[in-house]
Amino acid sequence: MKATILIVDDERNLRVTLAEILASHGYEILEAENSVDALAKLRDQEPDLVFATGKCLMAEEKNFYRRYSSRRRSENPQSLL
Repeated sequence: MKATILIVDDERNLRVTLAEILASHGYEILEAENSVDALAKLRDQEPDLVFATGKCLMAEEKNFYRRYSSRRRSENPQSLL
C-alpha cells in the first residue's frame, strides 16, 4: 500500500512540483490550495502525512491544526507544518 501525502500550499507551482517529485518516489498525492480545501479532503480521506505551509494556514485558518487533529481517525498521523 502506498503512503498518501496531502500537500497544502496556495502556490500552485510549488504544490505541483512537490507533488511530482513525491509521486515519482511512489507516494500517492492529494493536493489542496488552502486549509478549507484541505479540511474538505480530510473528510473523505486519511493521508499518512500532511505537508502544509505556515503562510497558507495562517492566512486562511489559524486553527487548521486543531481542526485537523480533531478529525483524524488514525492513532499516529503525521503532520509537517
